[in-house]
Amino acid sequence: MIAGTANHPVFANLLMAVLILLGVISFFQIKSEVIPSFSLDQVRVSVAWKGASPEEVEEGACIKIEEAITGIEGIKKITSTAIENSCTLVADLESSVGDARTVMDDIKNAVDRIDSFPDDIERPVISEVKRIDQVLNLALYGDASEAALKRMAEGIKDDLLAMAGISQVAVSGVRNWEIAIEVSEPTLRRYGLTFEKLADTIRKNVLDLTGGDIRSSDQRIRIRTLGKRYTGLEFENLAILTRTDGTILRLRDIARVVDGFEDTDKSGRFNGKNAALVIINKTGDEDALQIAEMVKTYAARKQKILPKGIFLSPWADTSRLIEDRLDLLLRNGRIGLVLVFLSLWLFLNVRLSFWVAMGIPVSLMAALGFVTFSGGSLNMITMFAFIMVLGILVDDAIVVAENIHSRMKKGEDFLQAAIEGAYEVAWPVVGTVTTTIVAFMPLFWVEGTIGKFMAILPLAIIAALIASLIESLFILPVHLGHWLRPPREGSFSGRLRRRIDRFVDWWVKRIYLPFLGFCLEARYLVIAVAIATFAVTIGLTTGGHVRFLFFPSFDSDFIQARILFPEGTPITLTSAAARRIEESVRSLESDFRSKTGESIVRHYFTILGEQVSGPNKSVAEGSNAAQVIVELLPAERRGIPSAAIVSRWREKTGEIPDAVSLAFGGTQVHPGGKAIEIRFTGADMPSLRRAAEALKSELKKYPGVHEIEDDFRIGKLELRAKLKPQARVLGVSLRDLAVQLRARFFGLEALRLQRGRDDVKVMLRYPLEDRRTLGSVERARIRTPSGAEIPFY
Repeated sequence: MIAGTANHPVFANLLMAVLILLGVISFFQIKSEVIPSFSLDQVRVSVAWKGASPEEVEEGACIKIEEAITGIEGIKKITSTAIENSCTLVADLESSVGDARTVMDDIKNAVDRIDSFPDDIERPVISEVKRIDQVLNLALYGDASEAALKRMAEGIKDDLLAMAGISQVAVSGVRNWEIAIEVSEPTLRRYGLTFEKLADTIRKNVLDLTGGDIRSSDQRIRIRTLGKRYTGLEFENLAILTRTDGTILRLRDIARVVDGFEDTDKSGRFNGKNAALVIINKTGDEDALQIAEMVKTYAARKQKILPKGIFLSPWADTSRLIEDRLDLLLRNGRIGLVLVFLSLWLFLNVRLSFWVAMGIPVSLMAALGFVTFSGGSLNMITMFAFIMVLGILVDDAIVVAENIHSRMKKGEDFLQAAIEGAYEVAWPVVGTVTTTIVAFMPLFWVEGTIGKFMAILPLAIIAALIASLIESLFILPVHLGHWLRPPREGSFSGRLRRRIDRFVDWWVKRIYLPFLGFCLEARYLVIAVAIATFAVTIGLTTGGHVRFLFFPSFDSDFIQARILFPEGTPITLTSAAARRIEESVRSLESDFRSKTGESIVRHYFTILGEQVSGPNKSVAEGSNAAQVIVELLPAERRGIPSAAIVSRWREKTGEIPDAVSLAFGGTQVHPGGKAIEIRFTGADMPSLRRAAEALKSELKKYPGVHEIEDDFRIGKLELRAKLKPQARVLGVSLRDLAVQLRARFFGLEALRLQRGRDDVKVMLRYPLEDRRTLGSVERARIRTPSGAEIPFY
């Protein structure tokens, strides 16, 4: 085959053109993303139960679902988490499962068969766990109310969704809409109402219902009863009772109607101001670089028409990671081309150097085409693979070219020298490339999330090596045999070549050969030195002088602090602690100076009432949780390690009284977790807590170990109500007591409205001032089935 291609240069040139064209086409078609897309082999079951304690959630939802899905074929492990208001179960699937949707359907059927869920629980949501690829966020912030920011953010969301190539946009940092109807206990008693009666009245009078058609001979007329209300003002005018004198008692006469937000403590601040976050994600077929460019162009245009004092800033732009790695790949490729060309030019020939160096772009283009058409993407792992393989790609071409050049120097015909020279070293070159391929192949068989994360690495490297082998054996000999020429006598290149050859001959005869002879004679000394070097290497590794890291620590451009107080801590205390952390962020600017003179802190975003570890992934909720995320100046312009900034930030913040957990750190783009995680399992919770505390105490004794914490959290203080024997005589059941207390303090959902794209709840509850003290519970009145009222306490 080598002789056939060498004698037909048109075929070799066409093959080279096809490989290059394949890469060029792929470059315009390949999608870009930070992390390669892959299935996580997990199915999630999420259940919302507003107002329920973790114990209620566990008994009423988690255990029932666990029992229902245990034993389904394909499930390897089930992990359930019960927190206030919700339950989440994650089923890890066996690696042998081909399609996760099949197991997901089985889980859905099993959950649908459960008929013992509590009445007020939300419908379980079953979904395949997929990695959400976040592109960037837009922070909308300024001196404006939460309602104004939410409306503007929803408008921005609609604008972005209207753009081609953007399909995943969400609004965060603001609460969901809710219409709250607040009625006091004395008002209910005055008019003989209960929350249940009031909710029933609202349901019966707020609806649209079709009553069929009138079928006349010439047309059909639809009959509709219209009574739907969508705003707080419309609800205020709703008729509740008709008095004996004919006057109508409307909702505004007995209640305060608030068309606002749900009764939670979630909120966001950006650079210390009220904020709403517009999150732009991508699907597997969308391009992160294109999306980022469109969104940033839109943000610059939108900023010009926003009200004064309102700002729209791009935030957490992950596309910059792709651009940085792509720039590094291109820069390394250019440097590699120049170095290969100059090295071979000094020792061999200018034209030979050019054709050997051409093997780098040809091989990379072919590998890029293979990755694209096999369903891959341009991501951090792909570009890392190309950067790593750059130094290997020309090895086989250099061996082939040097052997051909040696034959040419002996006076052989150039074409024949190219054929014989390539054929002579073909099998050694094939063997060398094959051993390198075999070294990377085990990465294909790594199981789990890490295996899927790493699978693209050997794919890109092996594709590049095979392309390099094809180029060096079937394309390079053709170019050297037909276009290589010896330097002209008397030319500058000819004179330079003779001088370099004389220097090389001198080095070989005077330095290399004598040293080689010494090594051959003192063979036992050479073996001893080799063994000693190997022993030192092993010692450095086993002694901990050379650290082992599965994933290296990158100098992150984002750092964060997470603070957690005991359950039940008011949001005012949590917010004050978050402001203290924000102040220490601002003070960092006086401690560090970037090498460009710019401020090292670009933006910071504070989340109150929640902690997140990724897009749409909450790890803690409640008034006791807060998180501060800081965007730093890019590392190349900062010149200061993020670890040093985190350490100084931790020192400046200091200890925060009553905080259960305060952790500082950077962010990660790989699928790894914490440095060390230890899990205790057992049925006795007190024993588990004692074991965890003992382990934490021991770990604190080790230098360099910090931010030791466990995930057990003591729940809120509780007021527990029990039914007295006298209440049963009056016909009051425990359910009557529980339902009436829940309606007054948590709220009773009267109905839900679809207002545009928003699902709006209409909730009945006590006014806020009647929900602040325990005395409100003691003053409550419980209705008996006969309509009589009895005191709670």
